[in-house]
Amino acid sequence: MILVVEDEPEVASILMDLLLLDGHRVETVANGALALERLQEQAYDVILSDIRMPKLDGPGLYREAVRRRPELSQRFVFISGSALDLKTRKFLEATGAPSLGKPFDLIEVRQIVQRILAAPA
Repeated sequence: MILVVEDEPEVASILMDLLLLDGHRVETVANGALALERLQEQAYDVILSDIRMPKLDGPGLYREAVRRRPELSQRFVFISGSALDLKTRKFLEATGAPSLGKPFDLIEVRQIVQRILAAPA
């Protein structure tokens, strides 16, 4: 199961359609706060999260999700629509999580998702 956390409906829809086409089960939410609620209810193999969102951004979601369930630390992929500032670059380096820039390459999305799914849990 894959969770897409994205506040832009068009981007969430593109990701969902691609992942469904590849045979994955996918859910989408519009911000990190809603994602935390879902993470309490359901286990996810991959979490694709935008970095900048209202209510709770990607880094905030990551920190709280990993605090609650440390095994999720290797399950995140971050998406950014703008140039990464120094703080965001340092965050990504510290987590080791892969990131995708918008507009993203669909082949790259598939490769990153497959790599995370193939990694030991």
